[in-house]
Amino acid sequence: AASAAAKKAAADALHAQLVVAEKSAALKMMARRASVEKASVEAELMAKLEAEAEAAKHMQDLKLEVQLKTFSRWWNSYLSPRGVPITDLYEQIRAGVVSLKLLEALEGLPAAPMMNGSLEIMDAAVVAKPTTKEEQKDNLRALLKVLTTVKNINLDSLDFSVSPTGHIKLTHGLTWELIKSYEIGALAGNPMHDPAASDFKQDAVDLLQWVEESVAGYEGVRLYDPLTANPTPWESGFSDGRVFVALIHKMSPGMLDASAMLSDKTAAAGRLRACFDAAEAIGVPRLLDVEDVASSEMDERSVMTYVAMLRNALLEKAFLGAPTKKLAAMAIIEASADLAAAEKAGESLAAAKGAMAMAEEARAKTEADRVACEK
Repeated sequence: AASAAAKKAAADALHAQLVVAEKSAALKMMARRASVEKASVEAELMAKLEAEAEAAKHMQDLKLEVQLKTFSRWWNSYLSPRGVPITDLYEQIRAGVVSLKLLEALEGLPAAPMMNGSLEIMDAAVVAKPTTKEEQKDNLRALLKVLTTVKNINLDSLDFSVSPTGHIKLTHGLTWELIKSYEIGALAGNPMHDPAASDFKQDAVDLLQWVEESVAGYEGVRLYDPLTANPTPWESGFSDGRVFVALIHKMSPGMLDASAMLSDKTAAAGRLRACFDAAEAIGVPRLLDVEDVASSEMDERSVMTYVAMLRNALLEKAFLGAPTKKLAAMAIIEASADLAAAEKAGESLAAAKGAMAMAEEARAKTEADRVACEK
């Protein structure tokens, strides 16, 4: 009996050990499965995050490409008529010369003559055709001095180095600062506008308010897309072209047939194309492509730039009755051409400078006329 009891106790102990071992194995199996599932979930989550980051980067790259097109066309709208076409903004900005020439055009000044390989633009002496990095740096320093000390424009965030990356950032940053001061902050038709006095936050609010007030009352015209999670009017509010139609029709009814343009029968691309054509007729350069604007998310700075130029042109047309700024610019361009011809022919600068002086008088008279119109 004692032997049987011992055997039973031993069997029970062995059975208990087996049960414990089975439970332990089961727990280990469950832990391994949980670990594999956790790793799989983590891998899926990581892949999703990477895909989202890649999509965001792709979208940012697309917007940067659109912005470069817009900014290049904006530069060309001022420089091409002066015989300085922009073909590669990233490359051309390195020399530091085109930036000062743009500032010269924005200020409505005649093109400075080249003397002994140098140009003097707004009291800044620069090498007209720099061949070394040091000359490029000197030109950029001259530009920086004019913008910060003469025009009082804050450029603390910009990199004025000559590295390739630095020039990409410089191109977009410098262009945006100039647009903020000379387009978004500009008072249409006001020759006394001081870019240094611009407050961009307020200027941006004023521009958006002008848009909102102008489109109010037009049926079916919405600046904010209710289907967008975070509605940004500058990125998505202009994609169907209706806002542009309302803006142009509000300020100049004869330029567009609003009822036909706002009809659902008219495609977004057709609206945008018609609006860009109408705006170009009053001097607004075609900065944007229809396909880009019609996309779900447009570059905000590109849209703001175009809308600011459209506002300025429409207000000038409505209140002054004529593109006076364009007339003054044409007089200066003609004088600059006379100066260039005189230099090439080897004639004295006196005659050419006389032409410049006459153009400057014409510009001053035009500005005086605008002031009188405003009063």
